[in-house]
Amino acid sequence: MGELISVIVPVYNTPEQYLNECIKSVLKSSYSNIEVLIVDDGSNSEVARQCDGFQESDSRVQVIHQKNAGVSVARNNGIRSAAGKYITFVDADDTIEYDMLQTLYDLCNQNEADFVVCKFNEVHENSITQKQYTNETKVIVGNNIVSSFYLKLDIGWISYAKLIKTSLAKKASFPEGKRTAEDMYFVWQLCKMASKIVVIDKPYYNYRKNETSAMADKDLSKFFDTAELIELVWKGEEDSSNQIKANAFFVNNEIWFIRFMIARGANWKCNERLQEIRNKVFMQTNRMVFRYLSNGRRLEFLLLKYFPSLFYLLAKMQTGRMSE
Repeated sequence: MGELISVIVPVYNTPEQYLNECIKSVLKSSYSNIEVLIVDDGSNSEVARQCDGFQESDSRVQVIHQKNAGVSVARNNGIRSAAGKYITFVDADDTIEYDMLQTLYDLCNQNEADFVVCKFNEVHENSITQKQYTNETKVIVGNNIVSSFYLKLDIGWISYAKLIKTSLAKKASFPEGKRTAEDMYFVWQLCKMASKIVVIDKPYYNYRKNETSAMADKDLSKFFDTAELIELVWKGEEDSSNQIKANAFFVNNEIWFIRFMIARGANWKCNERLQEIRNKVFMQTNRMVFRYLSNGRRLEFLLLKYFPSLFYLLAKMQTGRMSE
């Protein structure tokens, strides 16, 4: 039997069927030496009882009830309570493949890695997005880890679909009080501290994609948490050898953010915060940064700088919203 793995599942009013499928997939894992830490973030009484029911039926399940404080607080409480040598995060409406934990555990041990990353499937209401994968593994070491993060090559922003040494995870934390991009900031901290990671190009995690949540959310203010955390990561890079790539990370993602906000109804010409972000993007973009941007992002930069009205119009067209 391998070493203990702590599976952290934050829960907030998750539909009963989804939560059942999630916990069932974890408990049926081929790797059985696990503790499942369900962190109930102030859910209603029905969901809270459902969580307690999992604990009563399987001794490997432990439920932590907390007042509603957000997913970052829930995950941080899970990290603090974790007794395993490794940690993995599973969102309460997602599932894992039966061999995910065993596969990632073996890769972590065989390579003496700080964490392992796998791919994930996107589960839609009536389908699963199928992509082509090579099943190959890649070992990334030293400074190349954070470079890979900045250039979004292999690691990604998400906290799930990873197996992480608990000793490393306990040195990082999810930013509490932020409502978007919490995963990104946490993963960046891991990348800054890690010496070796492994990436396997095969999906072992099933992410349930909510088709309407982002578009239906009228509270645009919360999305500025994303822009703030992008800037916090950029400003947090102290290694001069990584600075150009950190600048490219900032420029690339803030251009995306401006487009994202316009597509969701923000009138950027009247929004001082978007204008401030736009000006910072221009200040940080030079020839060295430009070469790390994709052709599509380069075009967006040029439109944003020289043809802002066209950039605005194209961003609106992405969601069919042509008003303003």
